[in-house]
Amino acid sequence: MTSKANVLLLREPMPSSDSGQDRYEAIFTAANYTPFSIPVLETVLTNINELASVTAQGNFDGVVMTSARSCEAWYKANGAAKNECPFYVVGKATASTLRCTIHNVDIRGEFSGTAEQLANENIQTIWL
Repeated sequence: MTSKANVLLLREPMPSSDSGQDRYEAIFTAANYTPFSIPVLETVLTNINELASVTAQGNFDGVVMTSARSCEAWYKANGAAKNECPFYVVGKATASTLRCTIHNVDIRGEFSGTAEQLANENIQTIWL
């Protein structure tokens, strides 16, 4: 019997909204590896009070989220309350995090992949 190879992932696991399991850990586990995730960086959120003050005014036609961390900042400033404007995200990880933090959210650009593609595919249709 062969033992599984161990793989060290220097990152914080991010559970998906679909399966609840980190996608990297799931891929390695499915390939018969034993993944170990260790977060080695710490992000400190800043300007949360300013964000809460600005978003309380609510005069936005859209919000651009470029990372899962920006979703965490939004949640810390605003909670899980539904927001009426669309949220534009760069990629699946940001979309997944946003779905976990805001109820009934209008997410656009999930499959864009890069900020440039997001701008070309989605944002120009609103602001141009």
